[in-house]
Amino acid sequence: MTQTRTVVTHTRANVALISVFAALIAVSALIPGFMIGPVPFVMTIVIVLLAPMILGTRDGLLANLLYVVAGAAGLPIFSGGASGFGVLAGPTGGYLVGYVVAPLVAGPIATFVLRRWPVGLGGLLGLAVAGLGGLAGIHAVGVAGLMINAGMGLNAALVTTAGFVGFDLIKVAVAAVLALAIVRAFPRLLAAR
Repeated sequence: MTQTRTVVTHTRANVALISVFAALIAVSALIPGFMIGPVPFVMTIVIVLLAPMILGTRDGLLANLLYVVAGAAGLPIFSGGASGFGVLAGPTGGYLVGYVVAPLVAGPIATFVLRRWPVGLGGLLGLAVAGLGGLAGIHAVGVAGLMINAGMGLNAALVTTAGFVGFDLIKVAVAAVLALAIVRAFPRLLAAR
């Protein structure tokens, strides 16, 4: 009976953390950004990358997916308060779908790194690599979305996304620093993976 209670509590904790991260993504998307071409510049990627770094691949994926599905279902939680499936079919749709891809890359790398180097420079650099992998997934799907949804050619889509890369590298660094600090402060998060 004790085992069942532990499993249920763990599941509730996971659901709570998934929901919190989805809400954090939504809040970060609603903080006003500025436009670079057809894509808004916001701090959402920090939280999108932080989710798999902190929660692991599965729960990070579920948090990011919950955000995308809730926005597509009509909650005004995409950048600028946008919502609906039409946003996914618009120029930024590929980037939003990329949010679901990012944990598949960043999560396994972050888990590997944090199990070996939960503190120090090794952990920080490893988390930065995890973030870069997740960012590459976001941008790859984002470029495809620009080509499909905005009718851009490959070169135009690459030029558009290249305008974000410098800023996004800063976001990767911020996510890596935050993830390492959070895991150090709450080591049970790592044990729950």
